[in-house]
Amino acid sequence: MLEILLVLVILAFAVGVVVPRVVGRMPGHELDAATALVAQAIEMAQLRAVSERVPVIISFDAARRVALLDGRPATGVWPVGISVTASPARLRFEPDYGGSGGVVLLQAGSLARRLAVDPLTGRARAVTDTGR
Repeated sequence: MLEILLVLVILAFAVGVVVPRVVGRMPGHELDAATALVAQAIEMAQLRAVSERVPVIISFDAARRVALLDGRPATGVWPVGISVTASPARLRFEPDYGGSGGVVLLQAGSLARRLAVDPLTGRARAVTDTGR
């Protein structure tokens, strides 16, 4: 019984050390995390516009690597090496669920993710996963 327990402890340790290193090196892993972070910020902007009944502007600060809601940081930072640009540069959300709409492009090396923001609903959805 002690042998089995010892084997399980060694196996758990090995998995705990190896898996994070393998997952961390998978192409696109950090880009996917940054895309989820940006999508969360877009949803936060839309929900705030509706709940507070005020227009909300979201933009992306490349130097600080953070999404800004009305000029204030709204999310954690995305990883170094990922660029985030929006077209238009500032997306506007209205209290009636609508807004300016636009596209947010996230790039890391040859990988890219695009989020399209619907001008009628304010919802963001993934559009493509492309290589440059």
